[in-house]
Amino acid sequence: MRVNPAVFRAYDVRGKVGEGLTPALVEAIGRAFGSHIKAQGGQQVSVSRDNRESSQTLAADFIRGVLSTGVNVIDLGLTTTPMLYFSIIYWDLDGGAVITGSHTTPDYNGIKLCQKQALHVFGDELQEIWKLVKTNNFVSGRGRLEKNDIFNEYKSEILRRVKILRTLRVGVDCGDGVAGPFAPEIFEKLGCQVFRYACRPLGSFPHGGSDPSVPKNLEDLSGIVTMRGYDVGVGLDADGDRLGVVDEKGEYVPIEKIAFLLARDILKRENPLFLICLRSHPDKKDIKFVCDVRSLLGFKIVVEELGGKVEMIPAGRSFFRQKLYEDPNILLGVEASGHIHLNDNFYGFDDGIFAAARLLEVLSKSRKSLSAMVSEFPQSFFTPEIVIPYPDEKKFELVEKVKRVFAQKYATIEIDGVRARVDEKSWFLVRAKNTGPYLSLRFEADTKEKVLQMIGIVARELKKYPEIDRSWVEEAKQDVSN
Repeated sequence: MRVNPAVFRAYDVRGKVGEGLTPALVEAIGRAFGSHIKAQGGQQVSVSRDNRESSQTLAADFIRGVLSTGVNVIDLGLTTTPMLYFSIIYWDLDGGAVITGSHTTPDYNGIKLCQKQALHVFGDELQEIWKLVKTNNFVSGRGRLEKNDIFNEYKSEILRRVKILRTLRVGVDCGDGVAGPFAPEIFEKLGCQVFRYACRPLGSFPHGGSDPSVPKNLEDLSGIVTMRGYDVGVGLDADGDRLGVVDEKGEYVPIEKIAFLLARDILKRENPLFLICLRSHPDKKDIKFVCDVRSLLGFKIVVEELGGKVEMIPAGRSFFRQKLYEDPNILLGVEASGHIHLNDNFYGFDDGIFAAARLLEVLSKSRKSLSAMVSEFPQSFFTPEIVIPYPDEKKFELVEKVKRVFAQKYATIEIDGVRARVDEKSWFLVRAKNTGPYLSLRFEADTKEKVLQMIGIVARELKKYPEIDRSWVEEAKQDVSN
């Protein structure tokens, strides 16, 4: 089969429906995945889908392919991506897959593949799936199909692990995505008063962008929270694995600040003496946290002041899942895109609903407002992640060239693009996104003027590439916040 290799990305399969992602290709990927599971000695997987208009048909195509290899399939129907992960672990399955386009536009869709323990099929392993598709090298058999529902087990697990100590008023924006039927019910069962917004799963996504890491996508939620006097607003992306938050004033809260509150709570749970004798306590556990190269400096600063250890790793949910699985001392991972992986009393995969529930638990333990709690996070000026369209076949080459230029002038971290340290409190990032034909930029400093200067530095370097739309420069300047 002739396949556009760009459909097979670093972490998943993703493409435009009917063009890059066709029914025949999806069935072939199902056959390749089933063959891969068989080669590992596996026999049973779960499959689910999001609410995109194309997902039900593509899920049927994929399941047909898997069954043709002799692998049994549990069809979960409509679920969030984390619910699919949960099913693999809870039922001890050999793998699973979810048909989802995540937060992309409605004309796109994709497939996230997992093996045992909900470890992702990514990188070289995903390329092996592509080779099987390309060569039609599949095993044959007749698998058994059954339908089942994982929501009650998933809900019960969260209710068992999270306790809300006082009633909170919560606005929930599910971005017309698949979390809508599930998240509000869980928050209500926890004891919260919930206002639903965009919680009907509508595949055309009529309320606009479903990426909660973009502040403007939570503006409606912000208005609801302030108008109704709610304690917090929670935004979830279209497949439920990412989280965005607004405080009681309607202000967008960067995900690193949310992760700081969760990390501090974890440290209190793991070592109740840390407030009294943190630095001198000889029996302190080796408690670790991870963040990605896009993350604000403050997360590492405050967590290490509290006694945790923080490591910076490449961006990408698959890297994080693997890292937390391999090292059980890593109790939390945070990605600037809104993924929070909790490994202290959950399974280490990214889950927007569970992360939100844990935030609500932290809020319920205090009489302080969310804005007051995050005010303890070091103040700085920063941009959100800035995403610039750039061709897939050129983006990595461009980043390598830019990396060489900036490495001559600044101290750099080069594990994922180039993060250049201008001074102790100032840095900027240029990297290629693995999920699409884009470059990713971010800037942070202790003054707005320094951020604007760094935007100018990067803008001058990227001016060498005339195919880059220069509109990002003014947009970045306007998006500087603190």
